[in-house]
Amino acid sequence: MPPFVADSVGMAVRDGLAIYGRDRLHHGDVVLCNHAAVQGQHLNNTVMYTPIRAGEDRATLIGFFAINVHWIDIAGAVPRSPDIFGEGLQLRSIKLWKRGEPVEEIYRIIECNTRQPTELMGDIAAQLAGCLLGRDLIARLVDKYGIATFRQAVAIILDQSEAAARALIRATPDGIYMHETYLDNDRAGDEPLPIRIKVVVAGDEMTIDYSGIAEQVKGPINSGCSVVARPRRALRSNT
Repeated sequence: MPPFVADSVGMAVRDGLAIYGRDRLHHGDVVLCNHAAVQGQHLNNTVMYTPIRAGEDRATLIGFFAINVHWIDIAGAVPRSPDIFGEGLQLRSIKLWKRGEPVEEIYRIIECNTRQPTELMGDIAAQLAGCLLGRDLIARLVDKYGIATFRQAVAIILDQSEAAARALIRATPDGIYMHETYLDNDRAGDEPLPIRIKVVVAGDEMTIDYSGIAEQVKGPINSGCSVVARPRRALRSNT
C-alpha cells in the first residue's frame, strides 16, 4: 500500500473502535469509513474492514482485516469541490454487514448515490470478498498455532520495525532541521500557502512540528487530523 494512504486504514479502524467499542464489533460485522476528518483523505478512498476473532466461539478479538479502495464515484457534485458536502457521500464508521448479514438499507443508500452503480457495487463486492477471505485466512492461522503464539509473532514484527526506525533516526545527527516551501494556491484563490516544517532529532527520537503550515483555507486541500503518513513516507524513503 502506498505510504500516503496507509494511515487511513489505521485511522478508520481506530474510529470504529471509538464508536462501537470492542464488544460491539462482532464476528461477521463489516464496517465502512471514508470520513475526511477521520482519515485525512478525499472521500473516494473508502476503507472496509472486518474484525478477526479467534478461539472458542470466535470470542477473542485479535485484530482487523482492512482494505482501502478508491471508489469510482462517490456522488460528488463537482470534482475538487471546496465544500466537503459537495465532494460526495460521507460514511463515518457504519456497518455494511452485521453478524454475517448484509445491511440492505446501506447498500441502497450507496447504490442510489453514485452515477456508476454497476461498477461501484461490483467494486464493493470485490472489496468485501477480500476482507472476508483475509479474515478467514488469518483466523485459520491462529487456530493452527494458537492466540498466544500469533500475538507473540505480531509483537516481534512490531518490535523489529520500531528498532529499525530508531536505528535510522540515531544515524541522523542530533539537531533542529527546518525547511520551507509553498503551494502556489488553494485552487480557490491566488495566494501562495506556506509549508514550514521543523524536525527535532534527539537520540533515537524525532519530533516533527507542523505548526508553521498555512491555516485552513477555502480550497479542497486541507489535511485531516492525521498527518502521520507524511513523515512516515519521508522516513521510509531514506531507508
